[in-house]
Amino acid sequence: MIEFIFLNGVEITFGGVAIILIGLLLRGVAGSFKLENLQIITFIIGSILSMIGAFLLLSLIMVSAVCSKEFTIMKILAQKPNLKKEELMKFDVSFLESILDELDIKREEEKQKKIQKIISS
Repeated sequence: MIEFIFLNGVEITFGGVAIILIGLLLRGVAGSFKLENLQIITFIIGSILSMIGAFLLLSLIMVSAVCSKEFTIMKILAQKPNLKKEELMKFDVSFLESILDELDIKREEEKQKKIQKIISS
């Protein structure tokens, strides 16, 4: 679940904001209906949608704040499985992210070398 939230953070943000806006729009429009029952139902649906959107955004913020270190470590371990998680947990997030950036750069350089070998052969 945590990986899903990290990998789809942009979509969750846009979805959460869109759901909140739709909920607020429904709450605003509820007063314009003539039937009182329809006003109440529309207001309740708008309120529920606003709460769902807020929950999506808050879950994204909480997961980002709490689990960013573990997610960075998981990415490092995916590229270098011979490292130990306990050893990596000793370092702070900024250092781990710099290690991950260096690994990504090295991997990209290796891809470019392979492409050049294919082109030259």
